[in-house]
Amino acid sequence: MNFIDSYKKLEKLCSEIYGDNHGISLYIDEMTNTPQGSRYVNNWHEDLKQLKHYRWVRNQIVHEPGCTEANMCKSGDIQWIIAFIPG
Repeated sequence: MNFIDSYKKLEKLCSEIYGDNHGISLYIDEMTNTPQGSRYVNNWHEDLKQLKHYRWVRNQIVHEPGCTEANMCKSGDIQWIIAFIPG
């Protein structure tokens, strides 16, 4: 599985949860608006930071000329997204 496919899988899950096509962005917004989330969820701030970064990486790959998975992704990015998806 490549980065974009992993991201799409997470986007689909979040979109189904929120009933909107911009599921990851809505999830990020909800996390941002829940400042005490770190009291209840380990790695809350780190997860939020990673999700924002991966959304930015996805946008760069999709919208910017010359940006590809090969030059935008680091080893472990795909594994992080897969591990973040429940189930």
